[in-house]
Amino acid sequence: MVFHEACGERFEAGGLEVSTIPLSHPNGGVGYGVSDGARRLVFLTDNELALVHPGGRVAAEYARFAAGADLLLHDGEFTAEEYHHTRGWGHSTWEEALALALEAGVRRFGLWHHNMGRDDAALERIVGDCRCRAGAAGADLEVFAAVQGQRFSI
Repeated sequence: MVFHEACGERFEAGGLEVSTIPLSHPNGGVGYGVSDGARRLVFLTDNELALVHPGGRVAAEYARFAAGADLLLHDGEFTAEEYHHTRGWGHSTWEEALALALEAGVRRFGLWHHNMGRDDAALERIVGDCRCRAGAAGADLEVFAAVQGQRFSI
């Protein structure tokens, strides 16, 4: 096993290029971009886009990091209403995560880190709202709720 000091680094692992970015979370964290040279996955979870925690970045930097990704998985735990009570916890609203996906021009966007108090029907309504907003913005963006154990083809 080889351990890397990951934040802000690029390295190769198993023939894949891995890039990293510090996440905006009170306990820190690392986001990953993984590419085989033709396709790119970006994974940013436990990332609060509306607040820059120590070591974190502003939303525009995360958009640049995710730019053109084939698949973006991003924390969308809260609604805007819920966020008023959870600001500073290190998690984003689904609205902010969608705005990031649109700004970055990704092909597919998976909402990640779901609120444990939300049932499947409520999550599907959020996905539907994301799809409507993406369509209204003229974006050709596939939106879905990522689930545990799901496999992705990129």
